[in-house]
Amino acid sequence: MNETPPPSYPALPEKGPEKPKAPRPPDAFDRAGEWLLVHGALPALGVITLIIFVVHAHIFAGNTAGDDLSFHLAESARIADCLRNFDFDFWNPSANGGYASAYYYQVLPQLASALPAALFGHHLFWFQLSVVLPHVAAPAAAYKGMRLMGATQWEALLAAFCIAFTNGESRWGAGSSGTFNVGLYTQTWALAAFPLAFGYCVRWMTEAKNFASAIAWSAFVALCHPFAAIILGLALMSAWFVQLLLIPFDYALRALAPSLTTSWLQPIVKRWSSPPEREWIGELVRGGLLAVAFGLALMPIWLPLVIDREGFGGFPHRVSDEVGPGFKGLAKWFLNGSVLDWEPKTSGTRLMVLTAAMPLAILFARARYLRWLWTPAIVFALLLGLGPHIGKIGDDLIPPVRFLGGMQIALAMGIGASAMLLGTWGWNLAGKTSNAYTIRTIIAAAAAGLLVVIVVPGTRALLLRVRVLEDSVPSHPEELVVINRILAKQPQARKQSGPGAESHWWNLLAYANHRVPSTLQMGGGGLQASPNYDFLWTQRDYTKTAWIYDAPYVVYAVSGSSKLPQGEIVGRTFNYEIRKLLAPGLVSPVQVTGVLPAGYRHDQPGHKKALEWIKGDGPLKDEVLAYAGSESGNRDKPAGRLIRAWRQNSGGSAADIVAELQADKLSTFTVRESWHPRWHAYLDGEPARVRRVTPDFPAVDVPAGKHTLEMRFERPWWMHVAWLAWPLVTLLAWWLQQRYPRFAAP
Repeated sequence: MNETPPPSYPALPEKGPEKPKAPRPPDAFDRAGEWLLVHGALPALGVITLIIFVVHAHIFAGNTAGDDLSFHLAESARIADCLRNFDFDFWNPSANGGYASAYYYQVLPQLASALPAALFGHHLFWFQLSVVLPHVAAPAAAYKGMRLMGATQWEALLAAFCIAFTNGESRWGAGSSGTFNVGLYTQTWALAAFPLAFGYCVRWMTEAKNFASAIAWSAFVALCHPFAAIILGLALMSAWFVQLLLIPFDYALRALAPSLTTSWLQPIVKRWSSPPEREWIGELVRGGLLAVAFGLALMPIWLPLVIDREGFGGFPHRVSDEVGPGFKGLAKWFLNGSVLDWEPKTSGTRLMVLTAAMPLAILFARARYLRWLWTPAIVFALLLGLGPHIGKIGDDLIPPVRFLGGMQIALAMGIGASAMLLGTWGWNLAGKTSNAYTIRTIIAAAAAGLLVVIVVPGTRALLLRVRVLEDSVPSHPEELVVINRILAKQPQARKQSGPGAESHWWNLLAYANHRVPSTLQMGGGGLQASPNYDFLWTQRDYTKTAWIYDAPYVVYAVSGSSKLPQGEIVGRTFNYEIRKLLAPGLVSPVQVTGVLPAGYRHDQPGHKKALEWIKGDGPLKDEVLAYAGSESGNRDKPAGRLIRAWRQNSGGSAADIVAELQADKLSTFTVRESWHPRWHAYLDGEPARVRRVTPDFPAVDVPAGKHTLEMRFERPWWMHVAWLAWPLVTLLAWWLQQRYPRFAAP
């Protein structure tokens, strides 16, 4: 049987090598990613800034709420009045017996609202804006500060991100906790600009650049809040000194790096060490120059404190939690997220992402600039821990808890920059593996998830902080507005806050809105600038306060009326009343019955004797004591009376206080306003001697007859000139670097 042969097919060509596929051209997503990596940091910073503005926008819904904010609002209103009337002496009668605004410190934040209000009106709006502004500007300041220290765009951006969404529980901290829990908005201004000043100072010391900017921003921080000058100086000194001590450690690590068998460890070790070729002597010299220039620029603070120290009241009483938490308390703060990740319990539970990232950042992230952040953070933490054991220093101008804000800022910026450093290291390391795409996808997803976990609860927590007076339903804010309007129609005199009406949220709104001064002010510039604060703190009797301080109007909740002395009811709402007690008037005759021992400070015999006087019955008998150096031969019982007296705007040479007096014989009249060495008295246009009597008032001996007494607070010329030190020192530094390019350069 013949078999049919199988069909034949043409031979297939031999398979040659495959041609490599042409790389896929970048699509829109690729191009967007590349653009984002190069240019996206600044747009992202803009988004963060916008979010923070929206978070704080509720403040424009009403009067700002936060203990000290009403005090700052009143001071800003007074400064606006002075500017509007060309009164550059800035005496402020709003509380604590009156005090000199813009004389010792903390005026720049008030000027931010007072100046535009004087020009355009709408004071509340400008003040609300001045409260929001530092929060909105803080991320940009942190970004620029980090860039000046050597961070990349994205490292600086994550630092700014952490600054924006860090939230602590303590009212003494940075950000919204300090602003809205206690009203430390001048501190918020200072701490918002702190990274910018710090960055310029670091760049000047290490690279001999931006000397003028370092001076300008450092002085700005200190003029916003003087304690920030201590934070800034301590941060710079400690960080530089620790880096100097680590020079041997740096050399040892650099010598170790080439011998490492694991190649990926070598760049980590190199980043760990600081370049040993730094010019340490030059940095020390530049640091000294910066310190001298900084001191000169702060002349508006220290010059009046040195020359007119007697007019500065100080703060002899420490608030209990200003001592700091101690080491145990600080550890507890960190463990429960109260330093970086706090959120009210009513809003849910916030994951402690920043707190958990802190030890990882400190241990594993390495960059030259991080030492400038970790060292101050550790030093501030030590001071917070040592606080309860340090004791009070002088007038308690250095309470340890105030280092909390500086520590939060240093940690937040360090954590943000470190996250980018570690993320970049992990991303690059993943690129060397066979599963690069998978690992990088996981890294990107994890990063996005962490951002969401920080932003969502962080925004919620920040939103809950922003409150206005109208949000406080239990205090009946609408009735307090009516009460203030009633007070505005009464004859000039101070008001007191009685039972049920002690809220600091509205305490000085009567002055801010209607120029009705209060008595006790427990925050703001008047707390330390008034020598009468200690007396008001010590003595809380309504009858005696009404008589001593010409404060007859007592506002109180109806439910607390039984706790008050009898008086005339001059105003009423459903929940509140105004009771008028006896008061002698703004100027009244008194008898000087003795002389205090020498020493007007709170820990000296004269002040202690004055405190004994205010606790006795002498004040109600119009019996006062003269301060040492204010003696007079007249100790007779007065024979005179007040016809009328009033405060007025004192533009030009006009008087701040005017009184028409009738004296039957030589009598001493006291002016129930805080004493200051710059008060000048004029009887019928002729200069008269100003005496100083208890509690701390000016007094004038008036001869027989009818007279007009004028009291003028006259700020000395050198106080005005001192404010030129800040811009002039900055301009001098700029000129030196322009004229001599090698000035202080390595």
